[in-house]
Amino acid sequence: MSEVLLHGDAVSSELYRKCFFKGSRHVVCFYNAPPLEGEINLRSFQEIAAKRVALLQFIESRTSFRHKRSDPKVDHVPDIEAKMEELGFMLPSPVFDQEDVDKFLPIAQADVISHFVLRLAFGKARDRRDWFVRNEQRLFDFRLDRLREVKIRDVETHSKLEYFLQSQGIVYESVVMPTVFSGANSKNEQLQEFHQLVSFRNDAAKVDKLYIAPFYPDAMQLVRSRQVVLKNGLAYVPNTVLHVLCSSRFRHQVVTSFRSLDESGGFDSAPPFVDERLSGFLRVLPESYLAVDHSRSSFKSDGSESLSLANINSVFALTFPPCMRRIFTHYIRSRHIKYNARRQFWLFLKGCGMSLEENLHFNRNLWDDPTNFEKEHVYTIRYMYGKEGRRVSCPPLSCASILRALPVPTAGQVHGCPFRDFDSDGLRGLLEDFGLNAEQISPIMELKSTHQYQLACMEYFSQTAPNGSTEGVGTHPNVFFRNSFKLHYGSTDSPAQ
Repeated sequence: MSEVLLHGDAVSSELYRKCFFKGSRHVVCFYNAPPLEGEINLRSFQEIAAKRVALLQFIESRTSFRHKRSDPKVDHVPDIEAKMEELGFMLPSPVFDQEDVDKFLPIAQADVISHFVLRLAFGKARDRRDWFVRNEQRLFDFRLDRLREVKIRDVETHSKLEYFLQSQGIVYESVVMPTVFSGANSKNEQLQEFHQLVSFRNDAAKVDKLYIAPFYPDAMQLVRSRQVVLKNGLAYVPNTVLHVLCSSRFRHQVVTSFRSLDESGGFDSAPPFVDERLSGFLRVLPESYLAVDHSRSSFKSDGSESLSLANINSVFALTFPPCMRRIFTHYIRSRHIKYNARRQFWLFLKGCGMSLEENLHFNRNLWDDPTNFEKEHVYTIRYMYGKEGRRVSCPPLSCASILRALPVPTAGQVHGCPFRDFDSDGLRGLLEDFGLNAEQISPIMELKSTHQYQLACMEYFSQTAPNGSTEGVGTHPNVFFRNSFKLHYGSTDSPAQ
């Protein structure tokens, strides 16, 4: 990742230097204070924020897989670390001295700044806030686990987590397991008392130190799960679960910061929301990546905003998002599409207002083998409309569903998101085929290069429909269609037949 802060005292700030730990390739901290010094250009601001959301989404997809217990033995560490390095949130090599810290300082800067940018972007709505806290905690826990794995001789003499806490300004009183001496009754009594505090644990033999922490908020999770002894409002936390204490403290700190902003009304008055260059990006960032499912609110139409057999061939080039336009043009040419493209495209047609009868008629006439279509695909479309099986209407796929749930297409497949799935040359060629010139393509390619796929789709909309409303574009293909349809064909006049 290129250097984030352009100039200012913050370039060498201790705020960032506290994120590094000898022998580790990960930067990790409690984000005790926001970055208030230095300057960052707008492109870097947007890039690091979008990349952090992409990282949190990736971590969520891997941890959710584990939570479902599809295969609890799968090790996701290599995948997550590869993604972190790709997005610029992991060091290319471990740090060992001050020279290494200076060299990798931009990575710590990007990490700290992007965390606080997302706090602002995700903090206003409860569901977005919960998603952010949950996945930031997962990222923190992952980094902490990797820190515990560091094997450095001069770090092994004391707890790496204790050293981490000290670097963040947190010091807990501790009790070390006494050594037994023959005839030393006081030592033996202390040892018995120590054992009483840990004897109920399965890992009691591994416990050689206890940290004394406040019940609330630090040790609340451990107390709730009955993993520690509580005396006089203080929890005696074994060294074997110190990482849980760190994680709980991290979560509490982030949640508390949101409450403070709520009470002070600080979100709308925060400088980034006042600055017009940033406010639009911050407001659309959660929608663009979490993709609120607009399909669940019914697409009401007076008939002039619906897709139909009569107008589809004349309106698709101007109103379909690139993913659907690509599928449709391939469908017309080959008269066949594979499973994931069928699911993506047929549900999109449904969301555009096409009736069940029209959807069946349209696909039956386009399919290369009408008899085969009747046998194998009529049921599927009827199922999508809630006329078969569970008789529950299926919503069209949102951008988030397309990016997360659908596999990356292989040869002969056309489903998915072209901004993600195409390489740079392929995407540029596709956009040229869609009629965009080099000047229009350039900002789209910049967003694609920084993994901001849904913002790239929004930019495509802005370039092809400069007077249209971008609200919700990049969150759902049907929102793209609706906004584009309204712009090109109006809300009262029917499109060309």
